[in-house]
Amino acid sequence: MLEPMARPADDFTLRKILVSTDFSKLGDAAFAAAFRLAADHGASLLAVHVLDLPETPSPLYAHYMPLPSPAQLSEAKVQALAELEGRLEGARQRGISVRAVLVAGDPAAEIVRLATARRISLIVLATHGRTGIRRFALGSVAEKVVRAAPCAVMVIR
Repeated sequence: MLEPMARPADDFTLRKILVSTDFSKLGDAAFAAAFRLAADHGASLLAVHVLDLPETPSPLYAHYMPLPSPAQLSEAKVQALAELEGRLEGARQRGISVRAVLVAGDPAAEIVRLATARRISLIVLATHGRTGIRRFALGSVAEKVVRAAPCAVMVIR
């Protein structure tokens, strides 16, 4: 006779929460939810912002789509990290263990990569709720994360 399988919810414990932001109002709503969950469950928080860099253009079209210079990229990193750290002050004041991480690349791929590497229990991120042509043209980071994540995902709309 087969033993009943344990349901994943039986073993679900929030130890590490990854929250991702694009610095929009919706991203701030994801922070609020992640802060609350971390405080309620004693979880640590990994706050992530992904610099979405353009792909390297074909040399034939490089003059139309120049990549940011190293100085521009460095300035963007400094500004993004300062903005990310600023959003974490409230969590630190509440005694939540928080770490800020800034990475560059495809947002969905980087979020999933970090969640896998850091053994994250829950990813919290916002969706802009685009539909139709706009969603098709712009893609959905949240949808890609939900499909590829190694853990539970909470999407704030």
